[in-house]
Amino acid sequence: MANNYPVVSVCIFAYNFERFIAKAIESVLMQRTDFNYEIIIGEDMSQDNTRGICIRYLDLFPERIKLLLRDHNLGMKKNVFDTLKEAKGTYVALLDADDYWIDSQKLQKQVDFMKSYQDFSLCCHNSIVIYEDHNIPPSYFNPRDQKDIISIEEIIMNWSMATGSMLFRNSLMTYPDWIYKSHNFDLAIQLILADKGKVKYLNEPMSVYRKSLQSNSFNPDYPFDFVYNKQIELFNYYNKFTNYKYNSTINSRIQSISINRTRYIRIKKYPFLKWINLRRILKKLIEYLEL
Repeated sequence: MANNYPVVSVCIFAYNFERFIAKAIESVLMQRTDFNYEIIIGEDMSQDNTRGICIRYLDLFPERIKLLLRDHNLGMKKNVFDTLKEAKGTYVALLDADDYWIDSQKLQKQVDFMKSYQDFSLCCHNSIVIYEDHNIPPSYFNPRDQKDIISIEEIIMNWSMATGSMLFRNSLMTYPDWIYKSHNFDLAIQLILADKGKVKYLNEPMSVYRKSLQSNSFNPDYPFDFVYNKQIELFNYYNKFTNYKYNSTINSRIQSISINRTRYIRIKKYPFLKWINLRRILKKLIEYLEL
């Protein structure tokens, strides 16, 4: 390959994932492309053998892998954004270290689309959700009939994509101060990019999104009311950042979050309300089935 400059930077975020990190790295190494890509691993001073596994892969693939070994734990958000800032590729693909890709043409398909349609800032796809700690069958992250172009209003109103499905134009990503305060780093990235171009959804499951007690999406140290408050904070920052361009939609989203937060606080204080709400739902379902 004449030009060794990476077309894609694949950023993997790793902390205490010794059970999963090898599968994540292997799923990137299996990619078949007609362009060069680099793998950047932000290893955040893990307390298990994650670092040792990453070093072993670096020794095996020094021309492909760039390993960022933190000398102290940065925390998830700072590790993510500091890793992203090291990306040299035209495009950046994301992968949590507990997830993995299942299609060897994933990067090629996404890059081909982005090259053909310059007005798109972000490309994502469906994923298979597996439940590591529960006896629950796998499911799709997004509905199978999901439309293929996602509006920024839909993202604001809680349409979501799996982190490991995201590939975006590096030149369009910025890192304002407020992004380091956001609790949901991938949503913050999606919001910034969706303001700068269209979002494409490929209706193919090309990755696995792993739900487990160890995954990045689960943190028992964060109570739900804290999470709700951080969501509202994020949207307030974003509203100001975009000069209130999406003010009406953001206010609707904040109102929805506030309602859910109030409901959570009430149920936490009065647990019997959960069963009352469940009975209402069942009653509505029965009425619907009897129509």
